[in-house]
Amino acid sequence: MAAEERGLGAGTRFVGLKRLQNRGLEYEVNTVAGVEWLHQEGNQKMFAETFGGETRLTGQGYKVEIHHVSTHWLQKESELYALIEGENGMGTRVIADGRWRWAPKYWREGQCTAHMMLVVMEAKAANVLIEKGIRLDRETLGVFKPEPEPK
Repeated sequence: MAAEERGLGAGTRFVGLKRLQNRGLEYEVNTVAGVEWLHQEGNQKMFAETFGGETRLTGQGYKVEIHHVSTHWLQKESELYALIEGENGMGTRVIADGRWRWAPKYWREGQCTAHMMLVVMEAKAANVLIEKGIRLDRETLGVFKPEPEPK
């Protein structure tokens, strides 16, 4: 069945497959629209039924790390992404995903800031963020190419 028939949109293709250390497979799709389609719960179930087993869906993007993000954004990350896009002149849905660098359970009691990792879908946007930083809550925060993940 073609991608268009499944609702993925014209030009959307699965472009990569990577074997994971846990013996799973990771599929890559070539468009933001395809990633958004795959992140919808009903579509994830349909995808899983097509290939069997469990699936983990990720977008192909560019990782950046923001230093000293206020921890009051915990549990409000989707609002944070929209605010970052708006305040920094980015298009909508340029930020595909994000997470805190260290899980909140490892934060000190009363910690006010933490580092955050973002997946940006456009290389140009990632480069601009790294060069100029990010405007957030009337402050400019440093954005860096991420260090290797802690093991």
